[in-house]
Amino acid sequence: MVDRAQTIEVVIASPSDLEAERRAIPNLFVQWNRANRGIHLTPVMWETSSVPTYGDHPQHILDDQMIERADLLVALFWSKIGSPTPSASSGTIEEIREFIRRKGPKRVMVYFCMRHVAQSPDEIDPTAIALIKEFKKEVQSKCLYREFRETAEFEKYLYQHLDIKTDELLRDLLPTPEEQEAGKTDDVWWNKDAAEERLRRPIDFGSSVGEIVTRFAARMDEFDQEDGATNNKFLKLGEHVYRSAASSIEHLLRTQPYEIDVRLRPQLADIVLQLRQLADDSSLYLKRPFPEFWKRGRVISNSLNSLAQTGQTGHLT
Repeated sequence: MVDRAQTIEVVIASPSDLEAERRAIPNLFVQWNRANRGIHLTPVMWETSSVPTYGDHPQHILDDQMIERADLLVALFWSKIGSPTPSASSGTIEEIREFIRRKGPKRVMVYFCMRHVAQSPDEIDPTAIALIKEFKKEVQSKCLYREFRETAEFEKYLYQHLDIKTDELLRDLLPTPEEQEAGKTDDVWWNKDAAEERLRRPIDFGSSVGEIVTRFAARMDEFDQEDGATNNKFLKLGEHVYRSAASSIEHLLRTQPYEIDVRLRPQLADIVLQLRQLADDSSLYLKRPFPEFWKRGRVISNSLNSLAQTGQTGHLT
């Protein structure tokens, strides 16, 4: 968990062939910090952050000094892969893999430069190019990755992605593997042994905001058609529907954050909280007017639908 008062440290990992991009990073961080008062991002670069130590391989020393204290990692590749280490084809790749092992892949942003390599064929290392292509396949399904040609394009992507990852980090949406393991039982809120079969597993409302909006609204329509308490409209079932919808939205925020406009993410997160609060309050409606439980669910469903309508430009759906 990251405290808002703390500095967020971002490891910058790359071989030596992207000097322009590496030089641009400190100034980009200054710009980001000026635009986001109260949150301070610090780039952690081996040129300025490592301390000489003896007794281990230099890359392992860098791992211990930089990765252990860092919150996010930015990696860049072009035509070079870096020097090999005892356990990896390059120090940069080892650094990324070690960071993923300790902190998780969702905290990693990887950028591949696609501009022409202005070198003679004799100067280009085909082994390095092949290893970079292989590593791209390895990370593209795990981490945020983007291709770029010009330094300005890289800066634009990095600024946007720092917005997203910092927001996720501050809202505890990027747990480390250790944190996930410690809290894994907290995710199981449904009753696998429930007498009512519909309560034994969560409802899958879809893998996009559009699907979740449509399916959740359809479920609320079914509730609206029932008059009073019935076999298809009882408090435990309503609680189950609301928690399932909340889980579907939260899963989307975690797994597809780059498809969602960063300005709308806090509103979606707020809807998750509203749904969970309503589910938590289900037992209170044993003493309150029964219809209020469903009216509140309909209000949240309508809010979600309105939010989706604002994202018709393609950011949300």
